[in-house]
Amino acid sequence: MNNIHGGGRDPGLYCPDVDWWLQCADAALGLRGTTGSVIAAIERGGGVAGGDHEHVTDEQLGWGHHTRSAPARYRELARTWAATPSWARGILEVHYATRSNWPKGVQGRLGRLSGVALALCTADELPALLRACEHGQERTWAPFLRAAERAVREAHAAFAVARGSEAGTARSRRVARVAEFAAVHLPDPCPDDPISPAT
Repeated sequence: MNNIHGGGRDPGLYCPDVDWWLQCADAALGLRGTTGSVIAAIERGGGVAGGDHEHVTDEQLGWGHHTRSAPARYRELARTWAATPSWARGILEVHYATRSNWPKGVQGRLGRLSGVALALCTADELPALLRACEHGQERTWAPFLRAAERAVREAHAAFAVARGSEAGTARSRRVARVAEFAAVHLPDPCPDDPISPAT
């Protein structure tokens, strides 16, 4: 199974934790969405069934290599997301948004970076980019693709930096809690005890 964003699992273009945070976190905590009503409509003969769901990975659903609980993962990622710069969050939100109905040629030319490439365009550049995608004018669409890839890589790097600083802060909090617990609940080391850490 391959994720639509994670072709080859290039960490600069795909992070399973960002994907989980943006696509699955609320559902993993039991928050309800509109999927149930859509399924009910399909079962009653309404709506449109089908679609490609093969891109959903075990990691997105929280079944993968992650051993922490969904609430713990949610808390960790919420802190990291809050520490991520707003420009990076915006790029990542666009990058991980799912969409299946692109203008003609866009998905074929820009691939998984379609949303970011279009989002980075100015209103004046957008018509030219859409024409270039439709007619295969690589000289016009290729710079937008490169800019989108660079933006996504920089956004993932900013998320990783935020995660690293959050991880350091979380470790410091854990060490402080352990020290506080030890000070309150454990007896003082006995200086005469040969196995005491004080000796």
